Amino acid sequence: MNAREDLAYGLRKLVRRDNTNLTHIASVTGIPRVSLKSIISGQKYPSKAELRRLLEALAAPEEVVVELQDLHYEARHEVRGPTTVGTASSGEGGVVISGAQNVTVNPSPVQAAQTTSTHAMYTREPMPQYGRPDPLPIQTPTDFIAALTAVHVWAGEPSYRRLEAVSNGQLKRSTISDMLNGTKLPALDRCTAFLRACGIANIDDWVFTWRRLKTLDRPETTAWLPGSAG
Repeated sequence: MNAREDLAYGLRKLVRRDNTNLTHIASVTGIPRVSLKSIISGQKYPSKAELRRLLEALAAPEEVVVELQDLHYEARHEVRGPTTVGTASSGEGGVVISGAQNVTVNPSPVQAAQTTSTHAMYTREPMPQYGRPDPLPIQTPTDFIAALTAVHVWAGEPSYRRLEAVSNGQLKRSTISDMLNGTKLPALDRCTAFLRACGIANIDDWVFTWRRLKTLDRPETTAWLPGSAG
């Protein structure tokens, strides 16, 4: 299955788990029943707002929210070969697919450039290092997490699913979400895996900054870590 089909399957599982019907979901979300039927069957690509309302109405667990939002991002940026059967039309911010097994999602020029850039980052060329966030001014674990979020933006906001794939099993989507939404200094191995997955070629400054911040919790180590007190 592709990301669009995975997304529809995940939504169907939530509907079955919640043991509710589409009429009730439609009344709660404000999404027409016919649109809901198309979304959970995979015929209609939901808008971001529609997905958010669905996840809220179905009380989706946090890890499921992360997974389905990630699949939504992937499905939006999937570019498949042209189809000879079927048509696609936009509606309510989504894409309705009819009469086709292979689906083409036609991105705008800006979205196409973003897709090409992300693809190139992981398959052909290293990420250009110009403008990357500088970790040296970081003073607190909160600053460090904000800087990691900036790295994600600098890298073009690749989906958590893609980062999981390119990390060779070192990262999980839930791990990335916890790290970027946490308040404590993340584990060093997770940080370095995330930085490399985002295209940071030289992580020495990041490792130094992590060690400097870690001495806040272990002040007895400061004398043995040159530069950590600065």
